[in-house]
Amino acid sequence: MKRLITLFTLLLLISPVISKGAEYQANLGASSGNINTPSADTIRKNSVVLNSWFLLTENTGYLPRVLVSFVENWEIGFGADFQKPDSNDPSYILNTKYKFYDSNSIKAAIGFNYQYNVHNNSTWNNYQFYLGFTWMGWAKTSAIIGKTFGDYTEKENIDFSIGIEKILLAGELGKLAIITDFSNYQYRNKYVEGAGNLSRGIFSGGVRVLLLNNKLNIDFVFTDLLDSNREMAASFSFILSF
Repeated sequence: MKRLITLFTLLLLISPVISKGAEYQANLGASSGNINTPSADTIRKNSVVLNSWFLLTENTGYLPRVLVSFVENWEIGFGADFQKPDSNDPSYILNTKYKFYDSNSIKAAIGFNYQYNVHNNSTWNNYQFYLGFTWMGWAKTSAIIGKTFGDYTEKENIDFSIGIEKILLAGELGKLAIITDFSNYQYRNKYVEGAGNLSRGIFSGGVRVLLLNNKLNIDFVFTDLLDSNREMAASFSFILSF
């Protein structure tokens, strides 16, 4: 621990620059943004983000994600979930998001995702519409308000989430940020083992490492920190331009 503190102190002394993060990380919901919260940003035009989430504890899982953009301010994301013990029953999610407003102080976007869910050979469908906002202040903050429809939903509930990304250290090799995420909904509805159970604690947090001029982003997070079933997860994203 002393060595870690010394290393962070040294980095802080030689790299005092505080800079903005980049929206090149695919979140759990197959959208650019935080852990579970989509941002109002989109990946840049003519680019693709290759990503995978890994659930690292008892409910292990492999969650690949791909984001693409061919039109300015519009992105499309696709994800598949392969989670034990149901590795033979993968679930899928398709997300699209369009940024319709962008100023120096705030950004706004509208988004939609479709969820095809599988558990023990049973299938069901869900749909989520949301309005997202992102603004800069002490940290980069993103929030959405929306609604989930389809099977196994709480009809009266409004979806809400908010997340922050705060760059702590920045130097020639890359950047280190803290990320947190608070939400009252799961990225997929029902049976999301290891990243938002029905009894979830709705708060997740960890660190984000940005390398290679923000082309490679790595997240290490704890999901559902306030719940007894909290889990660890890691995510790796790489952006390609064409």
